[in-house]
Amino acid sequence: MRVLITGDRGYLGTALRRRLRRTGHEVIGLDAGYFTLDAVDRGRDLRDIGPHQLAGCDAVVNLAAICNDACGDLSADVTDAVNHQAAVRLAQLARDAGAARFVQASSCSIYGAGGATAVDESGTPAPRTAYAASKLDAEKGLARLAERHFTPVMLRFATLYGPSPAFRSDILLNRMVGTAVRSGVVRVHGDGTLHRPLLHVEDAARAIETVLCADTGLLSGQVYNVGSNEHNYRIGDLAKQVVAVLPGARVVYSAAADDRSYTVRFDKFGRAFPDWSPANSPRTAIAPLVDAHDRLRAAAGTGPIEATGTSLLPPVGNSAPDEDWSTSDRRNHLVKLRSLGLITPDFRWSAAVSGP
Repeated sequence: MRVLITGDRGYLGTALRRRLRRTGHEVIGLDAGYFTLDAVDRGRDLRDIGPHQLAGCDAVVNLAAICNDACGDLSADVTDAVNHQAAVRLAQLARDAGAARFVQASSCSIYGAGGATAVDESGTPAPRTAYAASKLDAEKGLARLAERHFTPVMLRFATLYGPSPAFRSDILLNRMVGTAVRSGVVRVHGDGTLHRPLLHVEDAARAIETVLCADTGLLSGQVYNVGSNEHNYRIGDLAKQVVAVLPGARVVYSAAADDRSYTVRFDKFGRAFPDWSPANSPRTAIAPLVDAHDRLRAAAGTGPIEATGTSLLPPVGNSAPDEDWSTSDRRNHLVKLRSLGLITPDFRWSAAVSGP
C-alpha cells in the first residue's frame, strides 16, 4: 500500500512511518519541520499541500496538527486553520486523487470534563480548548465526505505516552517522568483526582496500521475511541506509579490550571478490531521514559533525538530543571521560533528560513 503520512516527523508520525515501512508499505511523508529543524521539511505545510503530492496514494494518514491544548491556545485561528480546515481540504484532495481511505488522528480531549463517568462515541462531546474544538470540527467535515469509493475514519486517541524517535516531553506521563529525572519531583496539577485515558505511542501506530488494512465496511465515516478501558487513570495514581519506579522522587500537588477530566470507553474499537489491543502499559513504560529523558538531556541544544540537520536555535545549556526541554516541549518551542522571527504569527516559516 502506498501511504501518505502528514506530520511524519512528529511524535506519532515517526513511530508510524517506521512501522509501516517495516511491514512492507510504501510511505511518503510531508511535515512542516517545526520540530526537526531540518531544511528539507520547511515549506511542506499542511495548508499548502497540492494535488500532485497525493498522486498514486492508496491511503492518507493525517497526523499534522497544532498538536495539543497548550499549542492550540497560542492561536485559536491558526489551530482551526490547520487542524480543521486544512484537514478537510486534504481529504477532498485525497478523494479527488483516487485515495481509497483517509485516517484522521483525533483526540479524546473532545470529551472535555466528564470526570469519572465513562463516555463512549455516542456521548456528547464538550471540547474546552481550541485544540479540542478544531479536532471535533474536522471530524464533522470529514464525515460528510464519506462515499462509496472514499472512506474517512476518525480515531480519537487517548493521551499518548512512551518513547518515540521524535520524543515529546510535554504530555502527561512523559512530563511526569521528565520532572522526576530532572528534579526529583513529580508535579500534579490539582488534587490528583482528574481522570485521563492513556495509550502508548507504538500501540497508536499499530492501531492506525490495523485500520489501514481493515475491511472498508468497518470504516466509512466511523469515529472510534482508541485506547483501553483498563488504562483510564486518576492522575494522582499515575504519579504514584512513577515514584514506585523512581523511589527518590516525590509527588508535589499544586492548584489545577484546568479541569479537563474524562474517562473513556473503548469497546467499539475492540469489537471492530479484536486482534488489536495495547501491548504496553504506563508502568512498563516508565523505565524506557527515564532512558529517553537521559538521552534528551545529553543531546540538549542539538535538536530532537533523530534530527540530522543543523539546529536553528542556540544551545540550551544548563537550564533549570523544569524550564528548557528543547524541541520536545512543543508549545515552548513554537513560542521560541516565533519570538526569534523564524516563524510568522500564523505559524508559517519566515522568508529567511523557508526551503525551496
